Amino acid sequence: MLGILLLAVFFRFWQITDVPPGLYPDEAMNGSNALQALESGNLRAYYTDNNGREGLFINLQAIAIWLFGNEAWALRFVSALFGLLAVLGIYFLTKELFYEKPEDKTLDSKKFGFWNLLRISDLGFRISRSEIIALLSTFFLATNYWHITLSRIGFRAITTPAFSILAFYFLLRGMRKNSMLDFALSGVMLGLGLNGYIAFRFIPFAFAVPIFIGLWRWWKARPLYSENTESSSSCFPCAVILIGIFTIVALTPLITYFAIHPEDFAARTGQVSVFADEQPLRAFAISNIKTIGMLFLFGDCNPRHNFPCLPTLHPIVAITFLYGLFTMIKRKVSLSEITLIAWFLFMMLPATLTREGMPHALRSIGMIPPIMIIAGFGAYALWEKFTARLGQSAVLRLGALLLVTIPLTTGYLYFGIWAHSPSTASAFSQDLSELARYVRSLPNETVKYLIVELDYDGLPVSAQSMVYLTNTATLSSQQKHNVVYLPRTNTLRRITLDEKPAIIGFVAFHDNALEQELERAFPSLVKETRGGFTFYTYNPY
Repeated sequence: MLGILLLAVFFRFWQITDVPPGLYPDEAMNGSNALQALESGNLRAYYTDNNGREGLFINLQAIAIWLFGNEAWALRFVSALFGLLAVLGIYFLTKELFYEKPEDKTLDSKKFGFWNLLRISDLGFRISRSEIIALLSTFFLATNYWHITLSRIGFRAITTPAFSILAFYFLLRGMRKNSMLDFALSGVMLGLGLNGYIAFRFIPFAFAVPIFIGLWRWWKARPLYSENTESSSSCFPCAVILIGIFTIVALTPLITYFAIHPEDFAARTGQVSVFADEQPLRAFAISNIKTIGMLFLFGDCNPRHNFPCLPTLHPIVAITFLYGLFTMIKRKVSLSEITLIAWFLFMMLPATLTREGMPHALRSIGMIPPIMIIAGFGAYALWEKFTARLGQSAVLRLGALLLVTIPLTTGYLYFGIWAHSPSTASAFSQDLSELARYVRSLPNETVKYLIVELDYDGLPVSAQSMVYLTNTATLSSQQKHNVVYLPRTNTLRRITLDEKPAIIGFVAFHDNALEQELERAFPSLVKETRGGFTFYTYNPY
């Protein structure tokens, strides 16, 4: 497990200051809001910019900025932490899902070829079936390209796997141990997840499946409770109420905001919903086909979300997932298996109910945990199946060899190809980030005129990489750094070139006609091109 965690740390933190290159404006918008919150001291439950976003993740990014400064990697550091938390959490959740009593069958290290292969059998380890499945699931998540990619960009979506894993873990442990503390923690995690990302709103539907099963079991067994002096400690409806209370407590800031601004609750979903299509059922069917196909055949082509167009599952994980799902469906399923299947199906909906940019690896991020756990179960089932035919030693050696290919393939694709691809640099607006770093390097006495496409809210999302990296999200900070944002129209009359040095740059667009006007109006300007961006300099000396 320690080895897997180190692998997860490597994939999520290695070269995080440089990879991904640049800073995508949607990431930067979070940073700009965080800078505004730090300056005002007002951490919000909901930020309305950029179609609206839940505030928890942005507020955590504000803490990272306060600690590390307004760097791109500070925003992504928070994502990497959530990614690592999901890897750690899935181990404990999987053990809980496939929990075995201590007296249940375990695998003695003296007979388990894997330990002999590692030459530590003399330590006398005993490893259970649930632990093997948990280790496999954790390994699959730690090395999954899909999850790694989204763990290294500053999007709030990465909170969904972590909070959903913890919510289910505490729920199932609470059901096994009849622990009110676990039920309370489950409610807290559910509430925090709802504060994190809009797709998490489908988790309560999956969450309801084990709760209804628990209520049904309690109802069937309730005559026994009347004769039990400890019946009050076995009140599962009381546990459900406790979960609801703590969910509401954790969700109170967001509930309060939406009560005052109900129009923001579904502002983004209405824009991309399949119900906005002329044929919603057809659009829904197509979205489902593309989302399922994304796992095995043709993935998200957006380089911010995925290695362009590559399936989101490694072929080995895809095979073990399909076999695990098939094995679960064909037999009498347990509470754990019903929960996993429901979790998988419900978390398809944030993607399949939309029609924009399909398949969409970001919106379907909630599918990752159940997929990895089912794949871990399938890998163990395949191990048992082939061991009976080929022998344990041969299967373990072959299995270990196959598993090693997953991190090697992932590392090569991510750090060897994707990180250095021109399409990746373009997807993360590297040229704009380079311009921002250049502007930041100039002395305060230099006037920085930056021309942008102003919208009705002021500085547009497309300019936010510049805004965040130069720490100019507020008027006071713009004055402090001597930065002047100019609209694209009536630009020339707003520029004054006198005894102070100045630069003029175009933010997120190029306009040849405007460049010619600038050159005619200010013949002393010098045009320079460096690092993929163009700007004009003025030196009065």
